[in-house]
Amino acid sequence: TGEIEEGVADLESVRLEVTSKVRNEKQAEFIINKLSGMTGSIDEVAAAYGSDASVYSSSSVSMSASSLPSVGQAPEAIGVIFGSAGGTTTAPIKTDNGVVVIEVVNLTPAPEIADYSTYVASISSNRENRASFYLGELIKEKAEIKDERYKFY
Repeated sequence: TGEIEEGVADLESVRLEVTSKVRNEKQAEFIINKLSGMTGSIDEVAAAYGSDASVYSSSSVSMSASSLPSVGQAPEAIGVIFGSAGGTTTAPIKTDNGVVVIEVVNLTPAPEIADYSTYVASISSNRENRASFYLGELIKEKAEIKDERYKFY
């Protein structure tokens, strides 16, 4: 909880964090290379990989999700799922929590939207609000206002 100066940190202060990240990268690379040579169904690949492999299933994954059940945050995997066709198995995907191989059993396309006017109104309103906010922030920045309220309280 000490004070950290701005700039490049010395190696000793970040050694544990860097070591952990490098170790995870190397483990992921090793696992991906090992899985890339395997063929068969997900269960067969998991059995051939060994006891460290687990097979999970999820009946519904939505595009707006950023995590997978039993995996955690994996937006990369969600993107690959919706970029795949139904009935396919993905190549190994490195996520923050490990390496996953996904079998897309069925992909249900979203229904067509007949009227986009509510979405257009929502986006327009959002942009108007953001524009006025950023305009106010720009005025404050260019006016070089100093916040000296601490002198009064």
